[in-house]
Amino acid sequence: MGNKQSGGRETGTNDTPVDYLSQQEWDVPQGQTAHDAYQQWDNQGVQVGERAVSHRQDLHNTMRNTLRNTMMAGGDLRQLVKLPAQADRNDWLALNTIHFYKTCAAIFESLRHMCTKESCPMMCAGVTEYLWRDNKNYPRPTRVSAPEYIEFSLKEAMSVIENPEIFPTADDVDFPPSFQEKVREIFKRLFRLFAHLYYSHYESIKDKQRNKNLNSSFKHFIFFVLEFQLIDPDSLAPLQKFIEHIVTKR
Repeated sequence: MGNKQSGGRETGTNDTPVDYLSQQEWDVPQGQTAHDAYQQWDNQGVQVGERAVSHRQDLHNTMRNTLRNTMMAGGDLRQLVKLPAQADRNDWLALNTIHFYKTCAAIFESLRHMCTKESCPMMCAGVTEYLWRDNKNYPRPTRVSAPEYIEFSLKEAMSVIENPEIFPTADDVDFPPSFQEKVREIFKRLFRLFAHLYYSHYESIKDKQRNKNLNSSFKHFIFFVLEFQLIDPDSLAPLQKFIEHIVTKR
């Protein structure tokens, strides 16, 4: 049986999900390939959140330029995620939350045809099923299809990011005490999107030659998660082998 995970439940056995990726597949693409990946994931027209960072434009521009330059040079994503000198932790979390939301929204949109209610009637990563719950339509944990779960997650993340009481839009407004908790919830659900894609769709993604873009996006995502301890270890368990490989790779 697989490992139980907070927010999910076991659904049965699954002999060999995607247990490993080749060393080449985990390498961050370099040169023009990296530039294409950056353009595809970061500039695909997902406009949410731009107004939430306009008052911190210098930090925002620094993040984007550093990301582009790191990808182009095949640099170390571990350094990219670190809090810049003199930057506010919450500002940095807010900017990166918006970035990773946009990344995941673009990834899912480009792969939507692979993940349907028919092909994925429940949201899972191997033997772990994720049940949806919210404060409006699903007060109790409920089985929904994978595309529904992902769409609900992205819509909820967008509503949080666009709420100026949580993501302040003015320089003189502080982040609320609940800000980091909201950020952790967003990252936990974005992780589940990655986990589902790897377990259920990776071979199709690889056949379409989109796997390197997915892998480089996940590497950036997981380094940020680990740097700021945004997801508990139990929730990371479905992709623990991947994560260990990424972290120990030199």
